[in-house]
Amino acid sequence: MLFVCCLVFILPVNMIGQIKSLRVSLRTDSTSRIDEKSQQNIEKLITQSEQIISAYNDKATMFDLDKGKVSPESIDSFKRLFHGGAYIFNDLVLYGRRIPMNEYTAFVADHLRGEGVNFKISNMLLKSAVKNPASDNQYEIVVKVIKLLTRVYDRSKKKFIEYPKYKQVNLEFIITVQGEDLDQTQIYGIDGQIEDPPPPRAKELQFFGAYSYGLADFKIDEKFASNAIKFSSKRGYDIGMKFAWGISRNKKSKILAGISYGNINYSLISDSSIIKNEGLTKNRDISVSTLRVMETVKANNLEFSYLQARLGSQIYLTKGFKQVEWGLDFEVLPTYVLSGGQNSSGLVKDYTTYGHKSNELFCFNGSSEIDESISESGSFIFGAEVKTFLLYYLGGRKSAISAGLAYRRYFNNWLTSPLILSEFLPHNLAMELSFIKKLN
Repeated sequence: MLFVCCLVFILPVNMIGQIKSLRVSLRTDSTSRIDEKSQQNIEKLITQSEQIISAYNDKATMFDLDKGKVSPESIDSFKRLFHGGAYIFNDLVLYGRRIPMNEYTAFVADHLRGEGVNFKISNMLLKSAVKNPASDNQYEIVVKVIKLLTRVYDRSKKKFIEYPKYKQVNLEFIITVQGEDLDQTQIYGIDGQIEDPPPPRAKELQFFGAYSYGLADFKIDEKFASNAIKFSSKRGYDIGMKFAWGISRNKKSKILAGISYGNINYSLISDSSIIKNEGLTKNRDISVSTLRVMETVKANNLEFSYLQARLGSQIYLTKGFKQVEWGLDFEVLPTYVLSGGQNSSGLVKDYTTYGHKSNELFCFNGSSEIDESISESGSFIFGAEVKTFLLYYLGGRKSAISAGLAYRRYFNNWLTSPLILSEFLPHNLAMELSFIKKLN
């Protein structure tokens, strides 16, 4: 006897309360639905229902006081309250479902062996009492029960969530009362309010290709006298992939990380001759300078191949989930130049000028074809992009296609060595097509 008393002393306070009988009564109100036959025996039906729920209150802890833990005997005692094929709502886990009785008791044995289930029943309301038309002495009673739990198990985190006060669980006990004296009572099942877990954070792969029409800010090298240069061709392309993670569980915002390969090609033309001052020398009162005039321009090209990291965020601007959605991307573009540079070719004429005070004499030295190139590689460029897009979900919303219009701008000079241009900062518009594969 001393051992049992000590054991009770160390039990949690709320469990000690459970060992005592149920402290709330089954009540009815204006919403209770009772048919005519049940009304004739309502007191007996309420008494039987209270007794079986009181027995549930005592035995659903599944804690064996003699053994100090959940035991096969305490589990069997709990099971005997139920019909053999009963399903029970698993109120011990976050986002519970109706499961077979054996699965429920196995969960208690696996996760709560040392303490049992701690709970309290705080309210009972008769929802309905209906006689079974196929039997003279069988009634189905449905009782709304409010059950308070101090913690539940989160399967995704594999741990219990503790509640400062309690978690309220709304249950419905389906009870059968039968027999000639209406003294045979069983719980036929327990239903609960099923809550769907929040959707997992989106994970998806995005494969994309883009064709760009280029613009650029540029500066002609200071050795040239002409500034009548413009771009005649400005094009580029990019191919790559991005991985997207959901920031919010509603999947309306994501962070992006990816990589792409790209190429840009710009061609330059001049409306007038390009004059390059090759140098100036002075001998007393006479100055001598050399000029090179490119009169026939065959090609002035800039071409670069590069790898880009793509880091940014994506937000959907449509509300709810629709077949077609609209959104925005914001990305920063750390860029590594793989290869490229400037190339200039054409017909040039060389002149020497002799100046004495206010007089100047030009001497033609001849003409020649030139083809000059300066290579660029290994430099790092920083850029940014903003894109608006439309997305169309394919069957089952497991994949989608999207089309977007992007504006991209770079903030660093792509040229480390001058030829005709000494500074080149491209910015462009791009049409992008993507295939998106959902990973969850």
